[in-house]
Amino acid sequence: RSSDLTWPQTSSAQVEVIISPLISKFKERKLLGQLIKKWNEQVTTKFTSIMLKYKVTEHKVDPVVWDRMKESVNSSVEVGVLFIPDVNKNMVALAGVVESVDRMEQQFTEILEQTKKTIEREKQSIREHVRVSPAMYAVLCSDKLEDYLQTAFPNLKTSYDASLSIVKLFGLSAEVYGADRKAHV
Repeated sequence: RSSDLTWPQTSSAQVEVIISPLISKFKERKLLGQLIKKWNEQVTTKFTSIMLKYKVTEHKVDPVVWDRMKESVNSSVEVGVLFIPDVNKNMVALAGVVESVDRMEQQFTEILEQTKKTIEREKQSIREHVRVSPAMYAVLCSDKLEDYLQTAFPNLKTSYDASLSIVKLFGLSAEVYGADRKAHV
């Protein structure tokens, strides 16, 4: 071993790796300058070739979006890829072996976009309660209303509260009003 390696603390803002020669390993003091220059070139080349195998990418992610998507991301993480969220900077970094990060980055981007769409859809959604007697609800169910609504409005959420005789609808206004019209036909 001819080098001393110092890694940064994980909590440190400074991400600097320090590689220094062990002077005690150099026998001839007269040639020390030349030996250190040669050592420096060799270490720089070796360290650079090692670092080229790894990659870090950063993605701007709103904390609300990250909170919603992190479970999906964590369940699809590829071995050797690390996710490092920095909520204060609205960033999530992916780090690891280049090939693994490249594969995971595509999945991460898909999950990010899908989560943004879901959140935006929820913001634009409305909630509607429609009075439907239990008898009418039974007729609508036998008439396959739920199947129709599922096909016509796949993202519409519906439920029936028998104690209140209310069908609860949640979705975009066009879906909710379309379902409401169908329930009253």
